[in-house]
Amino acid sequence: MIELSSYQLADLEARPTISVLLNLSVEHLDWHGDEEAYRSDKLRLVDLAGDRMLIANESDTVLREALSSREGVIWFNSARGFRAEGLRIVDGDSELGIRMPKGLPGKHNVSNTAAALTVIRQMGGNFSAACNAVSSFRSLPHRLQPVGEQNGVRYINDSISSTPVATAAALEALSGETVTLIVGGLERGVDWVPYMDTIGATPPEAVIAIPDNGPAIVEVFRSSGVSPAKGLHEVAGLADAVSLAQKITPAGGVLLLSPGAPSFPRFRDYRDRGCQFARLCGFELLEEDPF
Repeated sequence: MIELSSYQLADLEARPTISVLLNLSVEHLDWHGDEEAYRSDKLRLVDLAGDRMLIANESDTVLREALSSREGVIWFNSARGFRAEGLRIVDGDSELGIRMPKGLPGKHNVSNTAAALTVIRQMGGNFSAACNAVSSFRSLPHRLQPVGEQNGVRYINDSISSTPVATAAALEALSGETVTLIVGGLERGVDWVPYMDTIGATPPEAVIAIPDNGPAIVEVFRSSGVSPAKGLHEVAGLADAVSLAQKITPAGGVLLLSPGAPSFPRFRDYRDRGCQFARLCGFELLEEDPF
């Protein structure tokens, strides 16, 4: 199984045996140029699939509309197959007894698990073994990764988050927690406005914005009427963000780095950003990212 980004699909010549589309959320606009080009490049996977198997997320309305004329799509998150219902996975009319691991929090991970199970069933794999394996799945470093706890505050590294949809998913996964959110990074032209209703449903207690696009994100919060109880803050960099967060995050709260933007040019990559965040918080990340 290979995960490909939209810009990798733009000139891909291979024809996958099974193709899977999880969503059409906007990404990489600095590379594609605009949203239309992004969607066109990502949907190139449909053309490459040809008459081979195509699996897609029926709960994504944009994707559903884009594939409305495509025959033979196998849908997950549909009434006919595996779907996420809250934090449960249902198969048709039956709930599967799958226990999601702590490393895969949030509804988006339940949805992704439904996609994986759909692939396994279509491949004729060992479905029972796959269901049992979910509970022990080890998630990637830098993706909602707990890095430690200090003075009653939990520190979570979601540095791999480079889009607002990822930040919204992180906040949803931490619903019910008192979250201080650090956002900001490379300005790539991705609009945060479409995600503010989702973010507003599980709002952070405070937002601390770092360069380069942090101030623009804060402005979207203001214009959308999402007003965290402990304010919207702009600081000069990650060190200042962590310092401020440690002052305003109460015991029992969560300090979350989920930037919603790429790490460049202030960090080498998202791994460097995540490791620096952990270090500033007083921890060391010992786990190497295999990718």
